[in-house]
Amino acid sequence: MRPDPLALLAEAVRRHQQGRLTEAVGLYRRILAQDARQAHARHLLGVALHQTGRAAEGLQEIDAAIALDGRQADFFSNRGTVLRALGRDAEALAAFDAALERHPAHGDALFNRMALLRALQRHAEARATGLALLHHPHPVPAALNELGLACKALGRHAEALEAFARSIQADPNAFQPFSNMASSLRELGRHAEAVDCCRQALARQPELAGLWCNLAVPLTSLGRIDQALAALDRAAALGGRSGGGVPEPSAADLLNNRAHALVIVGRYPEARAAREQALVLEPDFEQTRGLLHLLLYLPDLDPEELFTLNRERMAACRTAIPVRPAPPRRRLAAGQRLRVGYVSSDFFDHPVGGNLIGLLEHHDHSRCEIFCYAEERRVDAFTERFRAAADHWIPTNGLTDAQAAARIRADGIDILVFLAGHHDRNRLLLAAHRPAPIQISFHDATTSGLEEMDYWLTDRTIRPPGSRERLTETPVYLPVFYNYPVLGEAPAVGESPVKANGFVTFGSFNHPAKINHRVIELWARILTALPDARLLLKYQTLLEPGNSASERLLAAFEHQGVARERIKLLHGFATLPEHLDQYRRMDLALDPFPYTGATTTFQALWMGVPTVTLAGPGFIGRMAAAILVPAGLEELVAPDLDAYVAKAVALARDHATLARLRRELRPRVAASPLCDAPGYARSVEQAFLNLLDGGDLPPPSADDSRRGTAALPLATP
Repeated sequence: MRPDPLALLAEAVRRHQQGRLTEAVGLYRRILAQDARQAHARHLLGVALHQTGRAAEGLQEIDAAIALDGRQADFFSNRGTVLRALGRDAEALAAFDAALERHPAHGDALFNRMALLRALQRHAEARATGLALLHHPHPVPAALNELGLACKALGRHAEALEAFARSIQADPNAFQPFSNMASSLRELGRHAEAVDCCRQALARQPELAGLWCNLAVPLTSLGRIDQALAALDRAAALGGRSGGGVPEPSAADLLNNRAHALVIVGRYPEARAAREQALVLEPDFEQTRGLLHLLLYLPDLDPEELFTLNRERMAACRTAIPVRPAPPRRRLAAGQRLRVGYVSSDFFDHPVGGNLIGLLEHHDHSRCEIFCYAEERRVDAFTERFRAAADHWIPTNGLTDAQAAARIRADGIDILVFLAGHHDRNRLLLAAHRPAPIQISFHDATTSGLEEMDYWLTDRTIRPPGSRERLTETPVYLPVFYNYPVLGEAPAVGESPVKANGFVTFGSFNHPAKINHRVIELWARILTALPDARLLLKYQTLLEPGNSASERLLAAFEHQGVARERIKLLHGFATLPEHLDQYRRMDLALDPFPYTGATTTFQALWMGVPTVTLAGPGFIGRMAAAILVPAGLEELVAPDLDAYVAKAVALARDHATLARLRRELRPRVAASPLCDAPGYARSVEQAFLNLLDGGDLPPPSADDSRRGTAALPLATP
């Protein structure tokens, strides 16, 4: 008696589901021997063959099943899976599309299409596919996690958090969505919540080195440096144990995270040694970027050494890139627009983004055609403003430098501007591919170190005559370097707190890594000269009570004879209005060195708080000065340490001047070149046109105080 085909198929499926693949293959073949037109058996035979490592044979069987019955979405979905395993991604994508044409809510097809698109770095398409899964009647936890990753890659962290949360609801035992949720929370500045998510992931997989490394990151952002270093030690001890989508951290990764933690507590030599060791292990651009950024914080680094290291390290990074001639400069005919490209990962609410939004929104589009090459890492309201201001918005996520350079060449860019190239995820090495005839560095902390970078935008305050800072680029002088949007959401200024307190409150809202031992010694001199004065320190979530970062600062001031009670530490995530409101608690801001404050200086002035700064030898030492001078506050820029102390002490004792500045600073700054976005845009455009014509923009006249900035003498700290 011949076996019942349906019963035989049910038995084959049962064994297939149990993982008894060889037996299932045999049963499927028996069914097909009886009836070669049994499409479901042929399809499942193909799936089983693929699962036993015979993908090519499996594809033949699935194709035969589709020829018998082309209505089944499952057939096309599994065809896509097999094609992807064979490396035929374009055909796999078409197969998933065919499945969704037949069944638009097919969960596996949606998941697999999204996963393939994400692997191809096509994150926007992956997100669009995955959004349907949020309301799927039977959500697949892994698919929701995949959707979260696509949203996170696009900087859409709020959407990512929703997807990860839905994935956790569907499968509370999975560790991946907890780990991924922690990453998005970190991007949003919600570090305490990120720590909790990391610990939830570790509770489920305590032996994965990658999870311990991930935990160290938000712990560092909370200033819990001892705990962060312990987590990194645990990750190192577990080397070789990772999985489930969490990559094993390399030795260089661990060293870099260690360096980042160490610099916050002022252990600069150890931090530098860790960065240099990481660069030996992985001599690439990312490791180079990490070391060169760290150097900016070192209190005793000579400008010549900084230049030499930048030039040597970047030369090493670009050796594998073929030398290409620059495209020819275009001569603009009547009516033609200048094609300007901006390369950045900071097109969002970010210090660099804040300085560029006015320029892009006030470009004259009758003269300039604007291209933004955006390495998107966070999307917010500022991002939408940048998109609206650009004629062309080109995401570069997923593109290699060579691919991005080819796109820029194809776009026929006349002038390519690299924003803050050594920082964040900016694509500085793109310049080495020479995609544009004129390439400019803007808002980088020092020289790019690349011979292919032609110019460096600056002003006379940042780069005065006789500057010791060396560049591989030719400096081009703007009337004023910085431009800030008016802070319309800022609270009212209020009176100087000295009136109510009876003592002066100094303050600094700069990163604690900038507050090195020399800064502490200088500020202690000021506090010693004014025994009733207080010092207010704040930086995001870094200065929690009792953590490593806070204890380091309090102990250092105590060592200089300043009682802990005189140092007030603030911490916590805050909106911009909440953050600005804290400036109302200080009378006078003190700027650190050698890495001075830019955004913090502008915010202080906007809130009526004058800032005393030391003019250093290079860009990072003169950022605050480049804000104070256009605001008419040259007297607050000190040429040396003794002058810094004298200026701070004298102004602290002059309560009438503090009160007057409290009233005057906001309107003065608003009326200054710092907030003149249309005028700023015209000056930048004129610089670009001059360069295209073969000339530089000369330094402005030193006595042109309204249009530009005056040269300040070089300091000797």
